[in-house]
Amino acid sequence: MPDSIGFPEITLIESAGAANHAVRALGVSAGDTIVVIGTGGLGMQAARLALARGARVVAVDTDPAARQRCIDAGTHSAFDPADPGLVESIRTTSDRTNSPIRIVITP
Repeated sequence: MPDSIGFPEITLIESAGAANHAVRALGVSAGDTIVVIGTGGLGMQAARLALARGARVVAVDTDPAARQRCIDAGTHSAFDPADPGLVESIRTTSDRTNSPIRIVITP
């Protein structure tokens, strides 16, 4: 990396690359349902990349504010992982009952 690029910029580039790799490795395309578990910086980047590819994105996070940020960013729904009906809620969110639901877990 050139000396003119600082640590904060390098960190963003690295996390964007990791999110992009996850979305590409899953083969995300329009109409897919993607569940992003953990919606900090890396998870939010993965969610936005999946949305850009036309996927239906479901966010899962313990923080109510993080869930709201996901909804504001365009995810189709956001759930608390402690919700006992989480799996059924995710299934209901998917508009294609026979399609696989892909999951991205971020730290």
